[in-house]
Amino acid sequence: IDFADAQATRYRPGHVLTGHDDWAAGKNRLYAYVLNLTREWRVDWGGALIFPDANGHIEEGFAPAFNALNLFAVPMRHAVTQVASFAPRDRLSITGWLRSYQAVGPQT
Repeated sequence: IDFADAQATRYRPGHVLTGHDDWAAGKNRLYAYVLNLTREWRVDWGGALIFPDANGHIEEGFAPAFNALNLFAVPMRHAVTQVASFAPRDRLSITGWLRSYQAVGPQT
């Protein structure tokens, strides 16, 4: 790991992040991370970070929890479930990737 990217993310009611694996040519991403910043989140408000298995079933998932760090290898298929329309607050986090200067990924 040579450096990290970071960005603030805010999911409002109705927001969702569809399935993807974070691999991008030339980005040399080794790991992705989510640092959760929302206090007192309820699982029924959605916004869960989920990891499907090969059959499309949820193999593992994490509800947003304040100051919790989710870290996973790239590429790994994942999504963020839709934040419920009745959620009283936004789902906040810092997200990004731990990266290398050297090429990594399916071609290497």
